Amino acid sequence: MVWGAFSSAGFLDLAFVACWMNTSDYQEVLPDYLLPFRRRFSRHQFIFQQDNAAVHVSSSTTDWFRAKNVDVLLWPARVKASGARIQEKGHPVPSKSYLIYAKWYF
Repeated sequence: MVWGAFSSAGFLDLAFVACWMNTSDYQEVLPDYLLPFRRRFSRHQFIFQQDNAAVHVSSSTTDWFRAKNVDVLLWPARVKASGARIQEKGHPVPSKSYLIYAKWYF
C-alpha cells in the first residue's frame, strides 16, 4: 500500500507500507511525511484533507492532529472550488491557505 499527498506548494514523499494501517500505524506515518513538509513550507498555512477512513477519524488520530496543530478539513464536506478559494459548508477557507490532499493507493 502507498500513502501519498500533494498540495499546490508541492508533493510529499510517498510512504510505502506493507500492511493495512490501524490508527497507531497511521500516526507513525504522519510525523515522517506530513510534518517535514509542513516545516519546509512553514510560512504557509496548510489545511489537511483526507477521506473518512476509520484511521483518519478515530479519536486518537483527531487528538494527534490537535496536538501537532494540524488543521484538518472536515469531511465529508460539501466542497466547492471558487477560484483560489475553497468553501466548506458555506464558510470560506482563508485564501492564503494551501490544501494538502492525502490518499491511500492499493
